[in-house]
Order: sequence, then C-alpha cells, then structure tokens
Amino acid sequence: PSRPLNQTSDDWFTALFLGSVVVFSTVRHSFDKYLYNLFQSLISYNTSARMFQERNISVMKAAFKLDIISYTILGLFLFQVLQYLSIIHTVSTFLLFLASLAGVTVFMLGKKLLYFTTGWITEKQSETSEFLYNFNNYLRVTGLVMLPIVAINAWSPDIPQHLAIAAGLTFVSILYLLLLWRGAIIFLKKQFSIFYLFLYLCTLEILPLLMVLRIISY
Repeated sequence: PSRPLNQTSDDWFTALFLGSVVVFSTVRHSFDKYLYNLFQSLISYNTSARMFQERNISVMKAAFKLDIISYTILGLFLFQVLQYLSIIHTVSTFLLFLASLAGVTVFMLGKKLLYFTTGWITEKQSETSEFLYNFNNYLRVTGLVMLPIVAINAWSPDIPQHLAIAAGLTFVSILYLLLLWRGAIIFLKKQFSIFYLFLYLCTLEILPLLMVLRIISY
C-alpha cells in the first residue's frame, strides 16, 4: 500500500543533497585510506595524533571537500528540524535553509575562533591546534554520518519523521561527547590542570550551547 512521504523536498534540496553525495564519491574514490584513518581516529588517539603530524596538501584537499559536505548536510538537517518543529512560517523553505546553513557556519567558526583566541591568551597554542584538528575531523565524520539520516528524513515513506530526527540528534550527541573526551585526553597528556581543563571546557563548550538554547527559546 502507498504511504505519504514524511515531508516534501524542493528541487534545491534534492540538488544540494545529490551534490554532497557526488563530492563524497570523489573523496571515496581518491582518498580511501584517508577516510579509513578519519573514522579510525574517532576511537584511536594514536591514529589522530599521527594524522595531525602528517598533514599534507593532498589530504587537505580531501578534508576541504568533506568540510563542504559537513556544513551543507548539517544545514539541511537543521532545516529539517526547524520545519518539523514549525518554528518559522513566514519565510520560504530556501531562505529557511540559508538561515540554517548560516547558523551552523557561524556557530562552528565562532567556536573555532573562541578556542584559537583562548589558546593564544593562555599560551596553549599547541594543545589548542591539536584539539581544533580533532574538532574538524569529528565535524567531517558527523556530516558523513548524517547523510543517510537526512535522506531518510526527506524521502523515506516507512520511517516516521520524529524517529529520523531523534536518530540524527542522537548521533550528533554521541560524536560530540566523543570529541569532549578526546579534548580531555589531549589536554591531560600535555599536563594540563584538571581544574583549568574543567573551566576551559565549560567556558568554550557548555556556555555557547546554553546561549544557543536561550536564543532558540525566544
């Protein structure tokens, strides 16, 4: 029997998603080993540290393509969440996506700038650079993991939309917690004080999230 789709998807949505898939296929074809190391680095600090030390031009090209995918897919997912919650009704779907993409981009770049500035002030540039490298890796993996979630949420006739969104938020939360754990490992290995580590993470991680939640609540 036929079933209605969870939601309608515009042509621009399909084009952006398919474009992300095409970009990923080029990375998958040319940088298979890099993708393997990227996923392995999520659970292996040694792999992450080796990747951080062995950065090169070819790998940076693959990383840049994955960055494009990550920001695009996270923007699409946030757009889907806002549509599901029916928070904004007065703008077109494409403008809502642009606002979602801008929100994701500003939030991520703002966090990176905040970390960089704090590392410079506290003279912990080395530790901060390694953490930001891991931050980017986790962000790239998040974008790849969210590819099927966004597709299911947009076009699956069998899976309820709230389950797809819940699955996406769960994956994002798990990867975020893994990133915080990796940050703790990096700073503790550099003989960083546990007290200052707590203040560091609270200031740069928890505070921005509270600000975002406060803005959304309005």
